[in-house]
Amino acid sequence: MTTITIAPMTAAEFAALDIDVPVELVRGEIVEMPRPTVAHGIVCKNAVVILDRWAEAHQPAVVACNDAGVITERDPDTVRGPDAFLFQQPPSGSLIDENGYLRGGPLLVVEVLSPSDRWQDVIAKMDEYFSAGTQEVWIVDPDLRQVQQHRTVPPPVIYHGMETMTSALLPGFSAPADAFFRGLSAPAQ
Repeated sequence: MTTITIAPMTAAEFAALDIDVPVELVRGEIVEMPRPTVAHGIVCKNAVVILDRWAEAHQPAVVACNDAGVITERDPDTVRGPDAFLFQQPPSGSLIDENGYLRGGPLLVVEVLSPSDRWQDVIAKMDEYFSAGTQEVWIVDPDLRQVQQHRTVPPPVIYHGMETMTSALLPGFSAPADAFFRGLSAPAQ
């Protein structure tokens, strides 16, 4: 990841930029992210489909993806782009700020690991989401074909293969861990 330092930037200034590479705003600094792979995109799509099936029956739950902006910190501002997230949209729409970013942590965040991710950075980002109000983070690992379900109180629950994933946060939710990896080629032996 490359950090581009200009001066501490606000979320509003970040929203006004016309940047053609994946970036996040981290404590006022633009951080370039690696372009996701096709496998990453497949797993993200699967996560959205899995969450959206649940959300359709539990409105006003809303699923967002494609690195949509989530403000996790202020002064200096941080705007993260989770791979997917779920939030409860009140009728007033007040969770979305004037720049189109979600104010604060969504209920649930899904992050799909990339080969370039360092575990210490993943943990720091999870802590940031929890500090912003997120109640659950799913770390989806395409290489290990596992889903780690993290809550504010450890330890995480890890799901593999046909194990049925559930969530106390999402009443009635269930999905086999393998569903996140549908469409990927078989893992290398």
